Amino acid sequence: MAVEQAERPVCVKHGPMALRASGTKEQAFCGDWYLCEHTEFGRTCGNTILLPSLELLAQLDNQRANLAKGSKR
Repeated sequence: MAVEQAERPVCVKHGPMALRASGTKEQAFCGDWYLCEHTEFGRTCGNTILLPSLELLAQLDNQRANLAKGSKR
């Protein structure tokens, strides 16, 4: 689901972020993680952002709908 370079998230301090490889199936299900890899004075920025997958968004919508039904009882 990785997005094109022009659409990638941007760190507010350092610019374009790098796509971080998913380590597990669960991480891949969640979507694409992006990481700011800018390093200065031996420290990495480390800002991250998640662009959720369509599957995760659908699951969250389903949970929201089920919770709304339960609260109407």
